[in-house]
Amino acid sequence: MTAHHFDLPPELKDKRSSAGCLLIPISLIALLIFWPVGVVLLASDIIWTFARPKTPEDQARKLYFDGQRALERNDHAGALEAFQKVLEVKPEVPVLWLKIADLEREQGNFSDTEQAYEKAMEHGKNDPEVQFHYALTLINDKKPEKGIEILQGLPAEAKQELPVINLLAAAFMETSRPQAALDVLQQGPTRKRTMDDQMMVFHYLLGAVFKDLGDKKKAAAHLNKVIAVNEGYLDAKELLEQVSTP
Repeated sequence: MTAHHFDLPPELKDKRSSAGCLLIPISLIALLIFWPVGVVLLASDIIWTFARPKTPEDQARKLYFDGQRALERNDHAGALEAFQKVLEVKPEVPVLWLKIADLEREQGNFSDTEQAYEKAMEHGKNDPEVQFHYALTLINDKKPEKGIEILQGLPAEAKQELPVINLLAAAFMETSRPQAALDVLQQGPTRKRTMDDQMMVFHYLLGAVFKDLGDKKKAAAHLNKVIAVNEGYLDAKELLEQVSTP
């Protein structure tokens, strides 16, 4: 998954720039009315713009743009370093923790990804999508129980989404609970015929679940749907052979 893209976070915007911008039109008007005052105001604006002391926000903003430019060059390691430096200056930027989580997960650093998601949630970024990706990271990091806890705590509407259903079922399978996985999967679109990526996962999981529960006929039915689209999908063909054996 590629890194989230965000506009400049509000926490990093220059809250003083509007005052400086207002001085310019005021100075121009003053030049027309009484030029000595206009000259003084214009000079003050130039001095204010270029000589004002640099704040932590200025430093963090520069590092943020460094990180964005690194992303544009596909230098994800450089982007990660720049964004981490931003948060050393301004840790209370939740969307930036999400960027770092994306980049850490991309590099397989699941423990660091977990910490980044926790920081994002700690600073107010706690929506279902963030929690879903946090749970996915935990499950990938061999912590399915904690991932299950987060997924089960999602709002009812979010738990009806197929990616959430699939991930929760996969986590139950990871903990050797096929009946719990089946209970979750049966809430999904069992009659939907379109086979997109998530439906492939859905039918694969149903096949694996029914195999573990000893229902070979249903397992074969779902695995055949997967193989009909992609014969080499994960170990679907191997599972099908196992349930097809008398």
